[in-house]
Amino acid sequence: MHFLIQSCSFLLFVSISIAASIPTAHVLHEKREFNHPQWVKRSRLPSYARLPVRIELAQSNLERGQEFLMDVSDPGSVNYGKHWTPQKIADVFAPSKEAINAVKDWVMSSGVSPGSMSLAGNKGSLALNITAGQAERLFHTNYHVFEHVVSGRKTTACDQYHVPGNVKRHIDYVTPGVGLSAPVRPQAKFAADASSMSLGQQFAFLGLGNRTLASIVNDLSVCDRVTTPACVKALYQIPNGTQSDPNNALGVFESQIGAMQSYNQGDLNSFFQTFTPNIPQGTAPKLQSINGGQAPSSPNMTSFEADLDFQVAYPIVFPQSTQVFQVNSGQFSPFNQFLDAIDASYCNATAFGITGNTPQIDGPNPPQCGTVKPTNVFSISFSGEEFGLPAAYEQRQCNEFMKLGLSGKTVVFASGDSGTGTPTRSPAEGCLTNQGVPGPGGNIFNVPFPVSCPYVTTVGATQVNPGNSVNVPESAAVDPINTFSSTGGFSNIFPIPQYQAKAVANFLATGTKGIPSYSGSQPFGANGGRFNASGRGFPDVSAAGKHFATFLQGQFAGTVDGTSAATPIFASVINRINEERLAAGKSPVGFVNPALYANPGMLNDVTTGNNLACANNTVGFTATTGWDPVTGLGTPNFPKMLQFFMSQQ
Repeated sequence: MHFLIQSCSFLLFVSISIAASIPTAHVLHEKREFNHPQWVKRSRLPSYARLPVRIELAQSNLERGQEFLMDVSDPGSVNYGKHWTPQKIADVFAPSKEAINAVKDWVMSSGVSPGSMSLAGNKGSLALNITAGQAERLFHTNYHVFEHVVSGRKTTACDQYHVPGNVKRHIDYVTPGVGLSAPVRPQAKFAADASSMSLGQQFAFLGLGNRTLASIVNDLSVCDRVTTPACVKALYQIPNGTQSDPNNALGVFESQIGAMQSYNQGDLNSFFQTFTPNIPQGTAPKLQSINGGQAPSSPNMTSFEADLDFQVAYPIVFPQSTQVFQVNSGQFSPFNQFLDAIDASYCNATAFGITGNTPQIDGPNPPQCGTVKPTNVFSISFSGEEFGLPAAYEQRQCNEFMKLGLSGKTVVFASGDSGTGTPTRSPAEGCLTNQGVPGPGGNIFNVPFPVSCPYVTTVGATQVNPGNSVNVPESAAVDPINTFSSTGGFSNIFPIPQYQAKAVANFLATGTKGIPSYSGSQPFGANGGRFNASGRGFPDVSAAGKHFATFLQGQFAGTVDGTSAATPIFASVINRINEERLAAGKSPVGFVNPALYANPGMLNDVTTGNNLACANNTVGFTATTGWDPVTGLGTPNFPKMLQFFMSQQ
């Protein structure tokens, strides 16, 4: 007992002395502004513990990233469609020799031997093989073990750290650092629990009386109650596909989280047999395994998220093929693992076995560095929250999506199913308090990430209103009973990008309905503000996201709601357009946002409906003429979109 008391006293002394001895030449680099409600600080990390450290170096020319991307993505540019090669992208954004040398000199002057340092192959980071004590002295901080109260996952982090003022501009962030995040989540939800219902009971629940499954397959009069492939094609005037370029598969991202794994082939076969008999039995995506991701799944391990993605996408893209990018992320964020695998320049492997990711966020598995070839289009229906990650981490990851756009890739994300932050869906999805985290009384709108990154295309959800036909304009998707509504809002990290500045300004001038706001130059939630009026607005577009007919575990499972349905619709439309452009000898469309915002007439404007706010059954943002943070610019009009993009060089 006496020894334990002495140890505690010693640790307290060390903690105080480190804080008190910060050299005057050092400055604060990162600080966790708010304590994440799902993470608890536990014990101090022993000074002798090995602590692999990575210093992420500031890349060159990132301030020109949006300029470069607009040059190849804006239809008004003479360089439209002239996408960059991976090598050019790596060369243009590589850290400068000045940055590399400055950081190495500082680290060595602090007593770290050259043999304990390793520069990553792409020169994007400096890896250090040191102890916790060395790291604490280097960054003038204290490292603790943190535990996630929901998953039980433990990780290492600090509350803040310091670097010399003269090298601060050369460093993005340090890991382990201040980052703590909860696992990402899928964006789909059953409209009602039909697991114990017979087919007849399900149809009665849906208002279809004594109808049979076969009788609704091509019946457009039921699209306000059950969304089938025929409904989707009718809504957006999508003809059957006829071409299949082997280099134009649709990429669908999936993440194994807990018991949820991937799609089930039996479910796909049942869906095809019922709704799209033109698709042969056994048609399946090609597996691109990342960190041991597996697909397909057995019936009892099936992810209804993955089942939904492919049951929505295949009827649109067939006979085009698909690929499933299956990430075995466990309880960690899967996005850096995914980006490592499709882009070697993003991957920071080292001789010391230090991963290319942030271990406390992305997991401890060594990354697959550029082992998977990316597709032209990615559909992604997973996300986390902005508040749960350090801004520097989010900005670095967002810049990778910018680089994918430069290379001609289209990345499509689901906006989310929680309106502006609906706490009954998940505590982490609730609105934020003035401390920047979800909590009781939170009234500031929550923001998902990477959804809020300005270099991805974000998709909200719409619905055919009860009693309406597919020929009547859709409305924003909302279901207060099941706390589902299309997520939309404004980023607290990323400013309004050039391509949407006019559209956002128009909404702020006429469409906020009196909802107070704050700006990036003001304190978080200043003057009762509920959203950041100077932030990147989302979603960009929308598509049907209600009542999707779905097969799960070998049987009709009722209907599913979610932007998880809307996202593969929009991604599939872009993939179909790429098919036509490739056949004509043109490039893929790449990053589509500049073209969409400059030419919104190729979309169906959605002007009615709303999403939910912080308390149940309260109104968040409202759809209006033009862009709005509920349905974006609107839903796809396939003939108009095809005509526009085929007219471009």
